[in-house]
Amino acid sequence: MPLYPPIDFFGSCPPPHLSVSSLFATTLQIKIFCEKIFIDYTFTMSFKLNLILGALLASSLAGSWLLFNQLTQSKANQIVLESKVSEQNDSIKQYLAKQEQLSADLGLLETEKQNALREVNKLRQTFAKHDLDNLALNKPGLVEKIVNKGTKNVMNTLVELTTVKDDG
Repeated sequence: MPLYPPIDFFGSCPPPHLSVSSLFATTLQIKIFCEKIFIDYTFTMSFKLNLILGALLASSLAGSWLLFNQLTQSKANQIVLESKVSEQNDSIKQYLAKQEQLSADLGLLETEKQNALREVNKLRQTFAKHDLDNLALNKPGLVEKIVNKGTKNVMNTLVELTTVKDDG
């Protein structure tokens, strides 16, 4: 059995050595002390909580601002990239058209080369039938005119074939 009965701070069973007034004063002091502790604790915790929440809010705002700036920069970069891709696609189309034209020109040159080779073979067969050495010794002026005329024709044809055509 305890020496003192449990203290009821609201007054029903005071300890035997305390008077009612001292018990009331003690109860009042305890109540004031508890209120002070409660108020200090509440305000301190509230202040700390407010500081933490304020810091979280500030960091959220800063992060949002940073992400917004990055998004804006990304949109600007996307516009630049789309314009560059469009330019590259146009350049590729022009290159392919030029390549197609060059391929057609090359085919035409190949056809002309084949025709020229046929003509050379025909001339070789013709010259094989004739004795040009004898003709050149007997009639040098005639052979010279024919050779000069043929050389001039070959040169003109060669210049015409090798001249670059500017399609502009």
